[in-house]
Order: sequence, then C-alpha cells, then structure tokens
Amino acid sequence: PRVAMLASHIGSHFAIESGRSPLLERIAEDVCIRSFLDDPSTPLLIVTFDAALPENGLSFSQSLPDGLHHLIFVKIQQDSISVENFLDNVCITSLSASPVASLFNTVRKVYEPLLLKDSRWSQVFDSKLQHLLSELGAGLGQALRLDTTNGQSGNSILSPVDEFQYWAEVSRSATQLLDRERAQFFYQIFQPLVSDYTNIGALEVQAMMELVERTYEALDTAWKQVDFDPYPASRMKKLLEVLGAAFATAVPQTLASVSVWTGDFVKEVRDPLRAAQTVCAKWLNLCTELTGTFWNNDDTQPWTLGVFHDERVTILHKRIEQVVSLRQQHEQIVRLLSPEEQDILGVSDALTVFNGVPPLLCNAYTEAIWQGTVIEYGHAMQSAESKVAEKLRTQFKLANQASPQQLLREFQRYQGLILRPGISRELISERETLLAELSAQIETIRNEFARCNTTSLADDASTSKKRGDRQ
Repeated sequence: PRVAMLASHIGSHFAIESGRSPLLERIAEDVCIRSFLDDPSTPLLIVTFDAALPENGLSFSQSLPDGLHHLIFVKIQQDSISVENFLDNVCITSLSASPVASLFNTVRKVYEPLLLKDSRWSQVFDSKLQHLLSELGAGLGQALRLDTTNGQSGNSILSPVDEFQYWAEVSRSATQLLDRERAQFFYQIFQPLVSDYTNIGALEVQAMMELVERTYEALDTAWKQVDFDPYPASRMKKLLEVLGAAFATAVPQTLASVSVWTGDFVKEVRDPLRAAQTVCAKWLNLCTELTGTFWNNDDTQPWTLGVFHDERVTILHKRIEQVVSLRQQHEQIVRLLSPEEQDILGVSDALTVFNGVPPLLCNAYTEAIWQGTVIEYGHAMQSAESKVAEKLRTQFKLANQASPQQLLREFQRYQGLILRPGISRELISERETLLAELSAQIETIRNEFARCNTTSLADDASTSKKRGDRQ
C-alpha cells in the first residue's frame, strides 16, 4: 500500500500513462524508494522526470540531480513511513525550472498570503518574521528579474509590474552608468502604469479602457526611442504576453457582480458585457497595430517577430460575443412569445442549463463544457424556436406585401434570431423570397443606371456635334 500511494502521486504529477510500463513494480524495486520508506534517517526522496529516459522517464535519488522537473517527498519526522502516518509525516512539493523560481512562487503565492494576510495566522505570526518573509519574497523576485540568463528574453517576468520593477532595479544595480541611465529611462516610461497594473482587478471598465490607451503610448515610446540601445524584442514580446494575461484575468473580474444569465439583459447585463468586449477589442487592436503596422515599418528598429496574436484575450473576446448573442436572441424570443407560450415551451427555464458553468472562464479544458452547454440550450429551445419561426413567417409575409424594403428592415430587425440554426432552417422560403426581391431591385437599379448612362452619353455626343457644326 505504501508503494501504491507513492506511485499514485508520482503518476498523477508527471501524467504518466499506466500502460507505458509497470510503474508500481519499478518503484517497489528501487533502492532509494525502499530507503525513504523504511530508513528513519533518510529525509528526502527526489523523483526526476526526463522524457528521454527509459522506464517512464523517471529517476529516483536522495539529492537533487540535473533536470527541470522534480517531485520531492520530505519526511517531517525521523520515522519509517506507514500507510497510517503518510499524510502526517510526508510533505510533498515540486520543483520546476530553477530552485529560486520555485521558492519565489511558493513564498509569494502560498506563504505570504497565508502568514501575512490570513487573519488566522497573521495575528499569531511574529511581526519580525513577517517582515523577513516579505523581504525574502522581494529579494527572490529581484534575483529572478536580474538573472542575467533572462536579461533579453524576460522569461522570469510573470506580470507587468515585474517588468516595470525590473527596470527600476537595473537603474540602481547596473555597473555601467549608461546601463543605469537606459534602465531609468524605461522605468520612467512605465512608472505611471505601475499603480493601475498592481490593482488592475479592481479597476472599473472605463478606467481599464484608458489604461489600454496609456499602455499603447508607453509601449510605442519605449520601442521607438533612439537615445539608448533598443528595447529587446524578445523581452517586449514577453511583456505583451503578460499584459494580455493581466487583461484576460481582470476583465472577467469586472463582471463578477453581473448576473449574466438571470439579470435583466437590457438594464443589467448588456452594457457591462459590451464594455468588457470593448476592452478586449482595444487590447487586440493595440497588439495588431503596433506589431503589425507601426513597429513593423519602423526605420530605427523594425519589429521582426511577426504580428503578436494574443490568444487568451482573443478567446475571451469571442466568448463574450457568444454570451451577448445568446442573451440577445433569448430576449427577442421572449418578446415574441406570450407569457403562456413561454411557460408551455419551457423558455423560462432554458437558461438554467448554464447554471454552474462560468461563462467567461475560457481555456482548453472548459471549452468542451461550454460548447456542450450551448448545444443543450439549443435542444431546450427547439419548440420555442419553431413557434417563433411561425410568427416571424407571418410578419415577413405582411412586410413583403407592403414593400421589399420593409421586408429587408424586418430581416435586419431579427437578424440575430435568424442566425439560430433551427429558425434559419424553418425560414428558408422567406430568405429565398428576400433574396429574389433584392436581386430584382438590384437588376432594376442596374438597368436604370445603364439607361441613364446611355442617355447621358447620347446627349454629350449630340452637344459635341452641334458645337462642331457651329465651328
């Protein structure tokens, strides 16, 4: 059972398929595993994963070997490990990339919030130790930002503020005066943005739009400056990535108080969603304009890394658009049906399928759930859509009797509903009627234009002939 517990943790962490090789037997036979389980004086078990290695790509040791991915089992008390004491006596942690990066992320995201902000622990944790913990987090962050191996790429930059702080730190620590002046120059460009990006999740949507515009100016100024060595392209690309990630995280937070599926669409939902969509569109436009047009054609430092496409914000923008369309279509269906019809056809309860599905939580794992829910909603609305199609058919018939222009206006009025697959199928005849009417009108206009053009040419020719006869 002890070996099975270790195998479960190791297999889950490294996503090892059980069919690749007998992992359980391999672990049971390993000397380091046996030592960790049975020898009270063995404090560590380090599991390293390398896909190039045989036997599931795993190696076991009591000291840290080379490699990027480690799972570490730490024995808290000097004792042998049993099934009964495993949870109490074994601490499990992981190590990726560098030890500094792993320690920084653990301190910043686990222990600082727990020991400095959580009232259960911060009140009993010594204030001097709290200060030391804060200094440790700040020092580790500075060490990562100033790591010379990341100087050009900015791989250690995890947020916009990290990048801004990097230039502030270089302006104080660089050995060469010119390097300090260059860093100070870049920091002065970004410094007005520090406060807003530190608290971006608390910004109102309008302030977020203004932040995009100010970011545009700051990035453009930093890239086009000619007083110092250019801003590293790979570092700028990394900055665009973390800026986009900040907006992709903050925009849904602005909608946290909006009842997307149950709130009144016109009064409570529509405007906040469209404002959030505008923020996404502004950011995507910034990326396209700077890296696809202005920087690409810059004489001093042309951008050569291709147009930057922010996938996260693009997906969020598309999702918001889908939510707006769904709610808008649903509202139009509600307006076209009487309260009795809504109850009979189940319209009132159709949106409940989205309960428990965060509409703006967008990633590869939630996409299937979202699409499945949209399909389920479509099935729930089939009867209602058939009834709505009947009513639209009547309205379109009356409109066409009035004039083709009136029919076109009715189609434009309900264009969102007509995009619904079920309604679109049932209104094929009406769509063909509109197409025929529009085609006939276009042909009439074309013939009229040709006739007028022929008459005009004939008049011009006659006038020229008369002038020639007089001469």
